[in-house]
Formats: sequence, structure tokens, C-alpha cells
Amino acid sequence: MKEELIAGIDFGNSKITCLVGKIPINPDKENALTGIEALEIIGDASIETSSLNNGLIIDLEGMASGMRTVVSEAEKKAGVKLNELFIGIGGSHIKGETVRGVIPISTPGKEITGKAVIEVKEQAKAIKSSPGREIVYTIPQKFIIDEQSGIKNPIGMTGNRLEAEIYIVSGSSMGVQNIYKSAERAKIGIRGLVLQTIANFYGVLEAEDRGLGYILVDIGEETTEVGIFSDGKIKEVFSIDVGGNYITNDIAIAFGISKREAEELKIKYGMARSEMTPDETINLTNLLKTVVVGVPGGRNLPNGQAKNIERKELVRVIAPRVEEIFGSINRKIKEITENNYNDYADFTPAGVIITGGTAKMSGIDGLAQRIFEMSARVGFPCNIRGLNDALKDPAYTSAVGLILYGLQNGEDFRDKTSRSKEKKMGKIEGANWFQKTGSKMRKWLVE
Repeated sequence: MKEELIAGIDFGNSKITCLVGKIPINPDKENALTGIEALEIIGDASIETSSLNNGLIIDLEGMASGMRTVVSEAEKKAGVKLNELFIGIGGSHIKGETVRGVIPISTPGKEITGKAVIEVKEQAKAIKSSPGREIVYTIPQKFIIDEQSGIKNPIGMTGNRLEAEIYIVSGSSMGVQNIYKSAERAKIGIRGLVLQTIANFYGVLEAEDRGLGYILVDIGEETTEVGIFSDGKIKEVFSIDVGGNYITNDIAIAFGISKREAEELKIKYGMARSEMTPDETINLTNLLKTVVVGVPGGRNLPNGQAKNIERKELVRVIAPRVEEIFGSINRKIKEITENNYNDYADFTPAGVIITGGTAKMSGIDGLAQRIFEMSARVGFPCNIRGLNDALKDPAYTSAVGLILYGLQNGEDFRDKTSRSKEKKMGKIEGANWFQKTGSKMRKWLVE
């Protein structure tokens, strides 16, 4: 049986991750669902980096070196050579906005063709085009023919006027271009850029569940990125400039310890809800890596013995910051839905999914449920064969989602603005299979 490869690179402020997936292809059963069921992760690598800030590359050479390293290590584990990879894009520079394109229908019999659909999308993109911004995604929300709304696929219908509501996601031109420059310096081919919010959506949900409405909250290090999904499509995307690092910094300041130690304390003992904190004393002896003796308010007692802290003290530092994150998101969502929709609880009936490393904190789902007033849960990567224990973590849902999104959407997922850059990058192993199965995958398209 033939086998194909699909690979992706995901990066956050402090780490770069590469995953390689293998898909056995049965010529008699070529479809995306069969591929998902058989997908196996055969290579992975992750390294620390300091080359990003809020999703923007601040060190081209450092990023290129990091990308080269993770791809090389993942290739060695998988025993393969990769030509092209999907790359995640996110951060506070990503913005979304709904625009409307309108064109007259002039074809014989006023029949709407695929060409007309492309034209109305291009017109909407032209309206949104602005200096310093580059379109990353165009996602049709609905089509309108002669004032008849709610049409999902207008091709073959007749009318005099075609309108399209398009949700356009754009990023900083510098941010987008620097991803391509880093990949070029690393001699890595880019198959396409995938919005990390969408990758998370694919990473935490099985295909049959994606048609339900969700709010996806990805708590990163410097920012928290939010996506509102309905009918399998992203409806809104935004970010707030508070993330897990702010919690870590609060802990470091409160207890006079280093950020690395504060992060470990947060992960091991942190809780998001103060009312459920057990009476427990935490001995910091094994946690602290360095000793500072006799510093007023510092981490240690004068005799050099590491002090103990009550777990309730720790949670009193953490809980207000997590409430701040969720409260800011809740207010922003209500503002969006009041302007565009009736009630976001009806719009997203399946509730809230929380991802990112901070999502592992005990009680965070209960706090989200209270603040958003709907069901909430922590999102873990989908059950994919070959995924090692370290990757079965909310921090890696985006990396896993890159593979799943690329698998299901194939050649047709990319925006035309990216294709010209990618033509020179060569072909990924397995591209022929994606081309053959593209029509079968289109029903999963986010665009």
C-alpha cells in the first residue's frame, strides 16, 4: 500500500515544534476520513527559541536556525526527507473583519458559475486590502442572490446580482513576509500558512463534531487568541494582550523566585479557583535552583533554608489573573455578538474549549464555565496514532491541528495571495494524492 507524508511547523514565543505524519493510501478508499483514521505521527521535535514576540519574528537567523533544527530532528526520527511543510501563523497582529462583495451576473441565462464566485470573493478582498496588511484567509460566510440570503453554494443558481459575506483574516505584512524569509534561509519549503486558531480547532475536535458552535480560547505566553466557530467555519478571531507569562510573572514577583521556578510552581500547584484550594503547604526546597540568603522579602530565610508557602497563597496570586483573561474575552465576545448576532450562547451551543499550556491548570474549566455561563472543557489533541505522551498536551493542539488541517484540506485550502510565493518552493511528497482527493475533501473546507 502506498504511503504519503504530511508535516507541519508550529511556533510560540518560546518553542518551535515540528511533526511528521504518515498516511497509508488505499486506492480503493481514497477519502479524507480514511486518512484521518490511519494517520500516524512518525516524527516529532521541539526546541526552545527566543526568536519570536507576540507571533512576530524578531530574529530571522535565530528562527531559521530553529526551524532547520526541528525539521532535521523530526526527519531523522521519521526516517524521511521533507520537501514542504505547513506552518502555523498567529499572534496579536492577526485581525479579522467581515466584508461584503457585490457583482452583477452577466452570463447566459443569468446562471452563477464558479468564476462568478471567485470574482465576488476577489472584489471583497480588494475592498479590505490596505497597506501594511496581508490577507491570510478568506472564509465565505454566506452568499446572497437578489436579496435572498443564507445561500451556502450559489453555483448553478440563477439571478441578477450576487453578494458574498466574506470573513477576511489578515496579518502584518512584515510578519507574514518574515515567515517566508526564515523558511527560505532554512531551505524549508512552505506548503501553506495555517491560522493557529484554526489549527487548534482541528487539533481538539473530531471531524463529526466540528459543525457545532464553539468558542476556542488558546492561552499563549504573551497573548490569548480566541476563535468563534459555527457550522464548521471560523466566524470571528481576536486576541487579548494577556497570556500565561503574566501569571508566571505575578508568581515570580509575589514569592521572589525566578520565572523558570515560577512556571514550574504554576504548572505543578497552580489552580484557577480559590474556593476549591486544598489546605496544603508547598515546600520549595526541591523547586528552587539557586539560593539567595537574607534578602528582605526574598525567597529564602536567613539560614539558607527555602521557605514554605501555603497553596492558598499561590492561588490567591493566580486566580485573579485567570479571571481577568476570561473576563476580557467574555466582554469582547458579547460586544461582537451584540453587534452581529443575537445571543452567543445560542450561536455557540457546544461551549468553550481551552487550549495552551496554562489550560492544564486545575479548575480552569470550572472558572470558564462560571464566567462564560456555558459548558467548558480543556482541549487535548485528537486521538492520533503514534503521538507520544509528551505531545498529548493542550500546549500541542496547534501542532497536531496543522497536520489534521493539511490532511483534510489538501491543495485547495490556500488563499491566492500565498500561492505565488509557494510555487518556487517545490512540491511536497504526497501532493498528487491531495490533488486526486481534493474534491472529496472540499466539504471540510474552512474557506
